[in-house]
Amino acid sequence: MYNLTGDIHGYASELKALLAKMDYQVTDGIWQHPVRKVIFLGYFVDRGPEHIESVNIARTKVESGSALAVMGNHEYNAVAWATSDPQDPEQFQRLLGSDGAKSVFLGQYWLYSETVKLIKSMILYE
Repeated sequence: MYNLTGDIHGYASELKALLAKMDYQVTDGIWQHPVRKVIFLGYFVDRGPEHIESVNIARTKVESGSALAVMGNHEYNAVAWATSDPQDPEQFQRLLGSDGAKSVFLGQYWLYSETVKLIKSMILYE
C-alpha cells in the first residue's frame, strides 16, 4: 500500500507533520511505516525555508526502499540550472531566470547547490 504526496515546496516541518498524521514514525533516522510506502510526486523545493531537510527526508526514505520519488518541474529546473550545456560547457542547460522563473530558492546559491546534489542522488533524471 502506498501514500502519495507532493508539493512539499521546502516545508519539511509540514512534511513531518503529514507523515506523523499518516502513522509514520522515525526509526533509525528514517520516517517509516510497518506496511506502507510513500510515493513523492515532486515539488520538493521552491518557496519554503527547509529545502535541504525536505529533500533529505525523501532521499533517506528512497535509499532505504521505503519510498519512490518522481521529479517535478522545480527539481528539473534546479538540475538544469546546475548542469553544463554539452554544446557550450561555459553555459548551463538553463539560465537562472529563464522562462520567467523567479525563485527565492534558486537565488540562495549555497542552499541551491547542496539541494541539487541531494536531488541528483535521489531521482533518476537522465
